[in-house]
Formats: sequence, structure tokens, C-alpha cells
Amino acid sequence: MKVGDLVHIPQAVFLWSEGFKYNFRTEKPLIGLFVGEVTPPFGSKEKNQWVRVFARGGQWAVYSEHIYVS
Repeated sequence: MKVGDLVHIPQAVFLWSEGFKYNFRTEKPLIGLFVGEVTPPFGSKEKNQWVRVFARGGQWAVYSEHIYVS
């Protein structure tokens, strides 16, 4: 994915706030904008697994395997 790509976020995907403090689950599919990669939560060693998207008026972290490039 490249910065600025449109992404499809399916129903029932968790979107996480900055610092992984708050989350919500999507009730219907959304279209978002890929912003960049995110440092993994909770000290995880996973690389390129979490990304930042702009959707619903804000930036959210989402697990990369749960979204698709539109």
C-alpha cells in the first residue's frame, strides 16, 4: 500500500485510537484512506501488521490483514 491509497474496511473490523486506548467495531463497510504504518501495540514484535487509516473523520489503527486496497 502507498500513502493516499483508498482502502475498503469490511464490517466487524476493530479500529483503534492513537495508543490503542479505545476501539470500536465497524457496523457496516467503510472506505478509508491509507496514511502509513503504525508501531505495533503492546510491545509486539510484528512488523508491517498494523497500519493507520483515515476514516469517519479521524485516524485509526487497523490490522493490515483486515483491510483491502480499493
